[in-house]
Amino acid sequence: MGLCPQWMHCAKSQACQTAAQVAGQYPQWTHCAKSQGCSASREVRSGHITTAAKLILSLHVVAQKSNGCVTGTQDVRITANIIKAAARNRQRGKEVMMLLLDRRSADVRITEQIVRVNAKEFSDEEMTRLLNRHGADVQITADVVRAAVRNDESGAEVMRLLLDRRDADVQITADVVKAAAENLRSGTEVMTVLLNRRSADFPITEEIVRLIAKEFGKEGMMLLMTLLLDQRSTDVPIKEEIVILIRKEFGKEGIKLSLDRRSIDVPITADMVMAVAENSESGKELMTLLLNQRIADVPITEEIVRLIAKKFGKEVMMLLLDRRSIDVQITAEVVTAAAGNSGSGKEVMMLLLDRRSADVQITTDVVTAAAGNIGSGTEVMTLLLDRCGADVQITADVVAAAAGNSKSGKEVVMLLLNRRGADVQITADVVTAAAGNRVRGEEVMRLLLDRRGTDVQITTDVVMAAARNDRSGEEVMTLSLDRRDADVLITHTHTIYLRPAVNPIGQL
Repeated sequence: MGLCPQWMHCAKSQACQTAAQVAGQYPQWTHCAKSQGCSASREVRSGHITTAAKLILSLHVVAQKSNGCVTGTQDVRITANIIKAAARNRQRGKEVMMLLLDRRSADVRITEQIVRVNAKEFSDEEMTRLLNRHGADVQITADVVRAAVRNDESGAEVMRLLLDRRDADVQITADVVKAAAENLRSGTEVMTVLLNRRSADFPITEEIVRLIAKEFGKEGMMLLMTLLLDQRSTDVPIKEEIVILIRKEFGKEGIKLSLDRRSIDVPITADMVMAVAENSESGKELMTLLLNQRIADVPITEEIVRLIAKKFGKEVMMLLLDRRSIDVQITAEVVTAAAGNSGSGKEVMMLLLDRRSADVQITTDVVTAAAGNIGSGTEVMTLLLDRCGADVQITADVVAAAAGNSKSGKEVVMLLLNRRGADVQITADVVTAAAGNRVRGEEVMRLLLDRRGTDVQITTDVVMAAARNDRSGEEVMTLSLDRRDADVLITHTHTIYLRPAVNPIGQL
């Protein structure tokens, strides 16, 4: 067979050196493309494609651009390596595969490897053509199915095609499901196809549930877990470690889903309840759900009651008292936690006093927690003074906690001075706490000076606290100098905190 002169020219071209290298071995394949006609060969990196596959790519280019100036293609043997090479050709691989199946379908020997490469690397269009032309020779083995579910771009479509055309040959094994779970790009869609089409054969093990909970994004996990629990609810292992994983990765939605679908099987442990109680975003909703659906199984420990008293509103505590009152111990620590509840302290404390007053101990820790409560300190302190006046001890620590309260310090101190002025001791620690109060420092200090000026000692610690106060320290210091200049002793240590930062460049 003679050579086309244009082919030899192309073989000498640097851009088409692939053809030159193999002209001796496959002279009939040397092509007549111009420089740009060999772009497909140039696109293929050495080591990623076989010589024969390079020639196939060139053949395709020539067939498209040179009106078929090619001869001798009947001798081409289509191997799995050529199919792999086409698969790696991101720009023209699909066209090459279609060309092979259209032009040389009879010469393609369909091995399992070829089917596997098609399943993993190509779309359902190429797989459809393969099934149409070579249906009887296409073996759908477990390895082929695993390859299909790993297909990054078209896994769902290829699996749907295989189930439509060869459902009886498709084995949904644990390895297949694990491979789908590891498909980061289209795994959710692949798993959805498997669950919708072959739910009864979908193997459900702890490992698979753990993979679903861990590998997929929140949206994908919720979709798949919903499908699993809807279609195979009784087969899904809901054990403590899985519930913990679901709670950790997906928060309230995951726990809510588990409780809605398998409430009776979800293990309710002390650790789980503690984790729910500590959830700042959705703890109230989850705790209410737990108490409503599984109240008899919720372990009621002192620590859990304390967390509920500190973090939730009266509704959760009321639910606990209504359903499990006999198990709820109202200890001094629980009352202290309620007094420090920044969002609902007054309501929770009032509930405890209304329902379990005999168990409520008003200790100094309780009063101190109320004085330092930044969100509802004034309301809680007022309630304690109104309901438990004789038991409320106003110690120096209580006053210091009030003076340092960054949100309602002035109001709490004023309340104590108004209601229990004789018991309020203005110690050095109290004044130091006021001077260091970053938000309300000036107001609290002014109140102390106005109401109890003779008791206010401007000690070195007070000046130091004002100097360190990075938000209201200047105002506190100015007030102290204006009102008690003679008592303000400025030492070298204080000037370190008072001196403004200097840019080293400015020192030059």
